[in-house]
Amino acid sequence: MWRSPFLQHSSKKAPALLASTAIVNRNTPPSTSGHTRSPLRIYNDLDAIRGGHTISYKICAEAVVAKTDKISFNWIEVHLASHCNIRCNGCTHHSPFAKKRFYDIDQYQKDISALSKVADVNLLWLLGGEPLLHPRISDFFEKSKEIGFSKLNAISTNGLLLNKMGDRFFDNIDYIFVALYPSFEKNRGRLKDLLVSKSRLRNFTFNIISRSHFYQIDTDGNRRLSDEEAQKSYENCDRPKKGQFIEDGHFYKCMRPVSTGEYLRNRGYVEEIPDFRVVDGVDIHQPLLKERIESYMASKKCLESCYYCTLGLKKESKVTVWRRIKATFDGVTMFQNIVYRSRSMLYWTHAIQDVFDSLYSRRIAGKIQDIGVSLVPHRLLEKEECMSREKHQPVPAAKSL
Repeated sequence: MWRSPFLQHSSKKAPALLASTAIVNRNTPPSTSGHTRSPLRIYNDLDAIRGGHTISYKICAEAVVAKTDKISFNWIEVHLASHCNIRCNGCTHHSPFAKKRFYDIDQYQKDISALSKVADVNLLWLLGGEPLLHPRISDFFEKSKEIGFSKLNAISTNGLLLNKMGDRFFDNIDYIFVALYPSFEKNRGRLKDLLVSKSRLRNFTFNIISRSHFYQIDTDGNRRLSDEEAQKSYENCDRPKKGQFIEDGHFYKCMRPVSTGEYLRNRGYVEEIPDFRVVDGVDIHQPLLKERIESYMASKKCLESCYYCTLGLKKESKVTVWRRIKATFDGVTMFQNIVYRSRSMLYWTHAIQDVFDSLYSRRIAGKIQDIGVSLVPHRLLEKEECMSREKHQPVPAAKSL
């Protein structure tokens, strides 16, 4: 019998959520996802204290032996909406400058159906803009489960619309990450009460994490970086390694190719630029998808959109002790399978990361400023600041990989 080294006390406030502990099943049947389970599957309780309530979650640690030729991804991100219900200065997804646009559910179904034939995905992250703006958000989770696209479904949100989500939404979610900005800290208590109440009735976990600063990763004056600068930023960036992204029939190493072109045109950029949405991605619906994705992921050349992004330039100064530890374990398959397939471990990794980031925030901010990547206090933009300055330029034709 095995018990987690984490909190071992039982919950008196939420006894209904207590799961059976230390169940060892030595006759686990093969998985239908293309993996063969090892003879050992271990379940254990993990208690999380939130908002004055002690809630117990069941964590499953599995040894997984790959018996498939699929490409493995810790997570895949999907932007359900390009726009947002608030305008944050420094938004890395350029949402304040994006036109209103939703991911079509039929296109999404086609995309994940094709991708699921060549990829094995632990975690599906639904993002935005603000994903809760999508009128059919629950359909995305249900389609993912129907197709068997991922092991877990997660969402990242500012939380302003969570109180409007129905039971169907909460029934299909595994993990909710709420980024709480200073202007909305007053909502923390109500959000906690809502999510604690919902999580007691449904099997999901959540984090509410304060976000007081944003990295300004767009190049100064939207200038184009030199070849050397862009390549350095790409090589130091974590996104191409673990931030894969799909939208409208294309697979990307990160989210920037989708929004950079529209952002530059909105800001009045007059130089000729390629269609990043095409040249920086892989067409999901063309033949030899697995081979093309493998070649694309193995390429060490920076993307065209990297010439307008400094995200990788902050890495050398941003790493905290926790991020060093996590970066080390991120390369271990068993660690990935535990973290990105477990609701509870998603909670703990984000909670611990937030503590370390808070402890080191002042020192980090000084170093970031020194290398020219600004870390600025969160600020809501005025509508006038986001108005388009676009000067229409012809976009050259391009072919995707």
